[in-house]
Amino acid sequence: MLFQSYKHSKMIVLMICVLAGIVFSGCGDGIKYDQGKDSYKAFGDGEYQLLRYTSISGERELCLTNCRIHTSILNNVKQFSVDDAYGYFLGDCPFYESQSSQIYVLLKLDDNHISLIYDTPEDAKLIGAMERFTSNMIASTSVDIVFINHFDLEIKEKLLSLKQA
Repeated sequence: MLFQSYKHSKMIVLMICVLAGIVFSGCGDGIKYDQGKDSYKAFGDGEYQLLRYTSISGERELCLTNCRIHTSILNNVKQFSVDDAYGYFLGDCPFYESQSSQIYVLLKLDDNHISLIYDTPEDAKLIGAMERFTSNMIASTSVDIVFINHFDLEIKEKLLSLKQA
């Protein structure tokens, strides 16, 4: 009898553990891409993350990186903010070295669509560099290049506020 009750209680404990595992496996944070020691903040499902790195000058900086394809989207992130629908970023274009290399990135959090945004339409070299960069990414991620005036006023104001911060 003692043997039966011991066996029965082991079975109950095992069933409780299995049920708890099933219940708690669905309670994750929704992050599909691991955060490593250099991760500062993840957005959406974690495909886009701000990573810490040390620049050539030895300063600690942040870069916006697509962790699925391991590509830096924005270097030296100067400012960023996040709301329920979007991430707004200001930093240096990683594929164009110039005094005017600052661009905005708008990240749509629900589908990981990014927009590379410029506010100086006469900078043809920067626009050309962004087009070459995105042509390599188009097959693997959702990205477009947009002049800042093409956004509605609310998004435009949130992006421009990053420069004033």
